[in-house]
Amino acid sequence: VGGYCWITGANKTSKLQTEFGSFHVWWGPDFADTGKCGGYPDCNRGGKWSIWPGKEELQKHFHYAAEEFGLLPHIRFQCNVSSMDIVGDKEAESRYYNLTVDSLTGGETTQVPVSVMYNYPGSLTRNRIIDYPGEDSFEGEIRYGMNDDTPYEKLRDTNCAILGNGAFAVENARTCIENGSNKVYIVTRRKNLASPRLPCWFVHQGPVPTPGAFVLKMFEPMYEKCGMGDPWKYWSVHSNSDRTLVNIIQNSRFGIGDVTFLMVAWGRLEYVQDTLKRCTRHTLHLTGGRKLTGVTVILKALGLLGDFEVDKLHKMTELVGNFCGGDWRRVLMIDATGMNAANFTTFSTGIGTTGFVIQNKYLHDFPKEFYRMQKLGLLSQLPRHKSELDLEKPAYLTDVKFAMSASIIVEGMCPKISMLQARFPEYKYAMYHHAHGLDRTLEVVREEWDRYQKEWEDQGFDHEYVPYPYTREMVDGWFKAWSDLMKIPISSDGPPKLNR
Repeated sequence: VGGYCWITGANKTSKLQTEFGSFHVWWGPDFADTGKCGGYPDCNRGGKWSIWPGKEELQKHFHYAAEEFGLLPHIRFQCNVSSMDIVGDKEAESRYYNLTVDSLTGGETTQVPVSVMYNYPGSLTRNRIIDYPGEDSFEGEIRYGMNDDTPYEKLRDTNCAILGNGAFAVENARTCIENGSNKVYIVTRRKNLASPRLPCWFVHQGPVPTPGAFVLKMFEPMYEKCGMGDPWKYWSVHSNSDRTLVNIIQNSRFGIGDVTFLMVAWGRLEYVQDTLKRCTRHTLHLTGGRKLTGVTVILKALGLLGDFEVDKLHKMTELVGNFCGGDWRRVLMIDATGMNAANFTTFSTGIGTTGFVIQNKYLHDFPKEFYRMQKLGLLSQLPRHKSELDLEKPAYLTDVKFAMSASIIVEGMCPKISMLQARFPEYKYAMYHHAHGLDRTLEVVREEWDRYQKEWEDQGFDHEYVPYPYTREMVDGWFKAWSDLMKIPISSDGPPKLNR
């Protein structure tokens, strides 16, 4: 149980970048009420889960939830839905979908009729393949940074270059250093914003979205301490002159992790804003003229591509909102690409997935609500996306702006859906402080920060100790400033009933 991303795509060294509280699959106040799956997750010392679990623990958590909900007997593993036929008129209530299901283990092909389809194809499942001149003369390892293609056994005492700057690129930098590399270069056309852990935690515990300007102010201490520049001057930041209003637009989500900044501070990670022109033996020749010498490992993290087989399965030429070909009984969700926001509820896909399911299940449970909206012109108002062949983008592959617009339009026309999520803010705030409150989170990030520096010193790297940039007092100040700004009182100790 776990899907492509955490079974196949993730490396053995992959970790959840956001906190467990934002990602666990039993997210929502109904689980807190019933105690299903233990209610609030426990990531405290001695608890069941880690705050930032690795691949194996995340797979365990998926399996645990499937067992708790009795789903395993109803899941067919190792099979592929190879084709779909719509039986009946597209608008007929009696229509259904006949799925051809092929076994991947040599079993029989079967036909499965269904009346509703929820599709989770994964947004990006294929590496973007780019070959550079001179690769054949590089005389080192040239790999892709996912699917465990990384040559872990050959990383020690090497210099590595990572091409790209998405979340996977940042993760690969950590993997290289943890496996004994001396120096890592991230070669990128444009340097994307990365997020330290505490600002990420703060955004997720907030009951309502945190303004982008507030987020960047929380970034400042880490960026300044570690020599990562001024976050306000990154290419993706669009703000007014007094820095009170901000919109952040970039093609990938934040790479999240404190070790990224610490590696830069120690000189073990360097961002190089340039592009690769060609390779020679153990050397990268960059377009701007610089040469990166002594490099023996190149990891490509140049982005991922969608799968046109998804469009083919649905026989669709466009995605209308979340509806395949405009069919509201075939809904599709991916981890929408990129970032385009002025306010932040989450840096993770988990919370949005819960909202997607609630929204569409309500319409399927009460179809007259959909028909009412249809008569009011819902389908004509929803965003549409056709395949973009020149960009290798199937119709189903949409960005975060598209996904947010679709959700807002549907909820705007059906306020009852919003009512089903009315308790989310209260739950989000309480759950986060129960699962991994501020003191526990600070304890873990400081322990990790110091552990990395001790390990590097023991390995012979010489650098003065870098104090952790955030303190409890600093974060207490965030809570006060946020409460004053948003006119909603929150506390660094969480809701009163959680205070000890």
